[in-house]
Amino acid sequence: MKIFGLGLTKTGTSSLNEALKLLGYRSVHYPADQRTVEQLVSGEYKLDLLEQVDCITDITTVPFFKHFDRLYPNSKFILTVRDKKEWLRSTESFWETILMGGRWNEIVTSYLRGDIPPEFGPDGRRYLKLTFFLHAAVYGTLRFSKDLFAEVYDVHFKNMVTYFGSRMLIMDICGGAGWGRLCPFLGCDKPDVPFPHENKGASSVRLL
Repeated sequence: MKIFGLGLTKTGTSSLNEALKLLGYRSVHYPADQRTVEQLVSGEYKLDLLEQVDCITDITTVPFFKHFDRLYPNSKFILTVRDKKEWLRSTESFWETILMGGRWNEIVTSYLRGDIPPEFGPDGRRYLKLTFFLHAAVYGTLRFSKDLFAEVYDVHFKNMVTYFGSRMLIMDICGGAGWGRLCPFLGCDKPDVPFPHENKGASSVRLL
């Protein structure tokens, strides 16, 4: 059995990844290794990486969920969600001031002109290649757009619910969901540790 996190960026995907690790799963968040990038951009969805790990989280999974469902039967799928207005605020801040040290728009401009800043080594260029690919596939743009992102959020939620129905767990980690929702879905005991909250902002949330 594999576990796939289907949440969009800034919906608690890092927290889900850490929670799965605490439960004993081998989980990776936004894998950007050479082989995984090569396979995804070539349409090879039987990933070598999934011979070594149990779970993948973040938007690496989003464009390919039907392929993963077919290739890995009996797997578990988890959709992390967030209040839409708060999600738009958080994603705008992430794209404009945090992503790639706040240089994302500058890097996109260079990329669209046929170049990537020379200070990026092989690992950085590979990460950018994957990020450009996934952002275009998931969001339909390389830059933040409130209107486009709002539409993507609604369509993504509808598509996941329509396709998976009750087979999928919907989890609002940012709103306080924790072990009380995740562990019954996975059929495991609740650990005696707090539910992780990675990349937590200034406001606190109640964790179940």
